Amino acid sequence: MTDADLVRKILRAFWFLAGATLVGFLAIKNLPPDGILEAHAGAGQVSPFISVLRPVDRVTLEKDGVTRYLITADPVYFQLAIPRLFRQATVTVTFRNPEHLDVSLGPSTSLTQWGFALQPLDTKDHHAIDLGDGWRRATATFDVSQMAIQNGEVQMAISVPMAGKVPGVVEVSDIAVRYVREPLTFENVGASLARLLHL
Repeated sequence: MTDADLVRKILRAFWFLAGATLVGFLAIKNLPPDGILEAHAGAGQVSPFISVLRPVDRVTLEKDGVTRYLITADPVYFQLAIPRLFRQATVTVTFRNPEHLDVSLGPSTSLTQWGFALQPLDTKDHHAIDLGDGWRRATATFDVSQMAIQNGEVQMAISVPMAGKVPGVVEVSDIAVRYVREPLTFENVGASLARLLHL
C-alpha cells in the first residue's frame, strides 16, 4: 500500500465519521425517540425556539420582582420555530391578568395576508389554571399543517383586544412549547431520517 492509498483511506474514514456524526446530531436534535421535544423561554430570554415578544411599542419588559412582559396594546407577536417532521405544537403561556381581559393565542395561517387561528387562553368561557399570587397558566394546541411556516418558523400572536383601552395590563412571564410527532421505531427511523435530510 502506498502513502497515497493510506491518505485516501484515512480521508475516506474521516468523511464517513463526519457524515455519521452530522446525521446523529440531526437525529438527536429533530427526532427524539419518544417523539416529544420541549423548550421554553422566560420573559426577555433568547431561545432557539421562541423569540422575544414584539413590537416594542406594544410590550415592555419589567425586571422588578418577577421578570415579565407587560402587554400594553393589541396584538403582540413572537416567532416560534417549527422543527421538521413534528405534527403538533402545544404552547403554554404563564401570565397575570388582574382585570380579567380576554386573552387569545394563535399562529399565522397565511404568508400573504394577515390572519391567525386564535384560541382562547383566558376568557369568560375559558379559564386558565390558577397558580396563585395572580399568576395563571393556559395551553393551546395547534396542527402544524395549518400554520404559515416560513424558514422553519411561524409567527404567533397573543391577542388582548382591550389592552390599552381599559386600566390594567396582561403580564407574561414565560412561554413554553411542546412539539409532538410519532415515536421512533425500527420501522420508521429510516423514512424519518430521509425526510429530515430531504432524500
